[in-house]
Amino acid sequence: MQTLSPFAILYKEHGVGPISHLAFSSQGLLAIGCRGVDIWDFSSETVPDDSRVAFGGAYMAALAFSPDGRHIAVGQEHGTAIFDIATATKIQEHRLDGEADVLAWSPDGRYLAICSEYGQYHVWMPETGEVIQERHFELPPLFLLWLSDEHLAANPFTLSPPCSMWQVQLWKAMQTEVEHLIDDGERRCDDYTCAAMSPNSTTLALGTTDGFVQLWQAASGAAPQQGIVLSFHMNTVQGLAWSPDGTRLASGAADGHVAVWSERGELLFHTGSRRSGSLGIQDVAWWQDVLAVADNAGRVALYHVPAHE
Repeated sequence: MQTLSPFAILYKEHGVGPISHLAFSSQGLLAIGCRGVDIWDFSSETVPDDSRVAFGGAYMAALAFSPDGRHIAVGQEHGTAIFDIATATKIQEHRLDGEADVLAWSPDGRYLAICSEYGQYHVWMPETGEVIQERHFELPPLFLLWLSDEHLAANPFTLSPPCSMWQVQLWKAMQTEVEHLIDDGERRCDDYTCAAMSPNSTTLALGTTDGFVQLWQAASGAAPQQGIVLSFHMNTVQGLAWSPDGTRLASGAADGHVAVWSERGELLFHTGSRRSGSLGIQDVAWWQDVLAVADNAGRVALYHVPAHE
């Protein structure tokens, strides 16, 4: 197991303030959710001096790139707005009864699933503004993840169908009904906090509040099967990100530590000695060999992750 050291730190001097989410587009744009969203351009494979553009949004805004990387959805105080990145203009907006907590694009980019802080859930078409699915959850999910087979993974608290946040619902395409429920049968107080699907396999990674990362096999149409449980973190897993080739998984936790795992569950790299909660990890994102890591101090560290044979 090797220790990784950052090659650059964004907002190193003063921090940008609390960070909610990180995401890389396929073109190498890094979105950082803070007071709205900052976009940094790493497409030239050099570290830029400043962000390329900023979009207005809620405090610690939720965010999601469209699959083609041309647009970004940003959580607002009452819903979400979609911006065209090239022109830095708002092209669409959608209102909810409160701030958009979680966002997810469908794999084909036609639909956007969003849920407010009060549990109002919509699936809508950004091109037309049409709402095609509407629900209400007793408590909003901690994540939304649209899978390549059009299923959607989420963990809201609902009474019908009954589901708690230590379980994960796998909804059929268009969320007409829950097809499968992920439940390891052991945890009744430790919620699932984040999720990431391998880009080239059926492996679904789930982070938990008790510091574990579970790997599930979630083949299309089949009941999910639990596989390896990764044990390293001492506190809530806040972010998960697969490498673009699907051979490695990064996990970041509130204990201030990032671990990089092989797809077989081997611990390959980590980011050094454990730190206090004041520098806990908020999220992680991966593009090419660059791993971005946001901490609670409002900084984003960048690491080169060596290839794993």
